Amino acid sequence: MNQATCHIHGFFLVIENLGVLITAPANSGKSELGLELVSRGHRFIADDCVKLMRNTNNIVGTSPKLLKNHIAIRDIGILDIRTLFSNKAILERHTLDVILNLQNNPKHIDKTHMKIEKKDVLGINIDLINLALGETRNYPFIIEILIRQYNLIKRGYDSHLNFCKKQQMKIDMRTLCS
Repeated sequence: MNQATCHIHGFFLVIENLGVLITAPANSGKSELGLELVSRGHRFIADDCVKLMRNTNNIVGTSPKLLKNHIAIRDIGILDIRTLFSNKAILERHTLDVILNLQNNPKHIDKTHMKIEKKDVLGINIDLINLALGETRNYPFIIEILIRQYNLIKRGYDSHLNFCKKQQMKIDMRTLCS
């Protein structure tokens, strides 16, 4: 039986032990963003062309052989991540846990709360988070915090919802007391 595979344009790395696929429009700076995240200690898997393979219950991502360990940075050229950062900066493969989709001028993104959607990848639903692109945002930092928050939500703690519940209780108490 052949293993189901596909290739996706993006940057695949591991942050907080989660396989994170960053997708965005062409020439939006995915590779530069990924390189900054690798320089912060996160582990690189693939740039530009991410090979995804379906296992029984999950999707595993890796790099095609020709591109393995390499990243293309505009105005610099092709970089070898293993040579630049060491073997510790590289992983051969990892389970795909979440897709971060960076978008220009999205009208449907709730900018007050992270919304986790689903995307079908080779017949398996993968968590998808849309993030608005903006010129002045510190994306490496935003993505690190977003992944930490995502981890907490997956473990059952959503600080945004908890805050809203506390706020509503205070509003209700004032309404009941007046």
